[in-house]
Amino acid sequence: MPLFTSNELLNIAESQRVTFSAQSRQMLNESKKLSPQFDIFLSHSHSDKPYAKGLFTVLTNLGYKVYVDWIVDPGLGKSGVTKKVADKVRERMNQSKCLYFASSSKSTASKWMPWESGFMDGRKDKVAIVPVQKGNVTTNRFQGVEYLSLYPYIVQHLGRLYVVESRYKYIDFDSWLKGKKPQAQSLPLP
Repeated sequence: MPLFTSNELLNIAESQRVTFSAQSRQMLNESKKLSPQFDIFLSHSHSDKPYAKGLFTVLTNLGYKVYVDWIVDPGLGKSGVTKKVADKVRERMNQSKCLYFASSSKSTASKWMPWESGFMDGRKDKVAIVPVQKGNVTTNRFQGVEYLSLYPYIVQHLGRLYVVESRYKYIDFDSWLKGKKPQAQSLPLP
């Protein structure tokens, strides 16, 4: 499926329980280095932890280093907004190449997600939406609302990630990370 679904992510998170633990330990060990680098900062609602766990698994299995606060910095405690927490989140975003905004029905209630996306957009101009859709998805198109419509979105096709601005304007994720922009294509992304 091109877009990620909540059921798919829950199934992945459950089936990868052992792998997830090994990945978590690896991420924790790497976070203790002086200046770890991450490909992706995964911004998500803490109500969506099971989906974030599935996304973390998918993305790390594709070979990307992913920052998820409660995996890498388990004692961070983002339930309250404090300067100490904000400083750590800023540090982790500065160590990340881009931000994935996991958009779900619960993400609108997050205190942190709009701040994180605004910070990363202003700092690196590298924000993409990861739509977490309910039910079965038969399309690879997503229409963001309000400020989410400003950003491209991520789809997965044949084991690769793509950054999509419109049906005929997209680019593979690795090229986007290197600074290239989505380009007009003669064929739509399947």
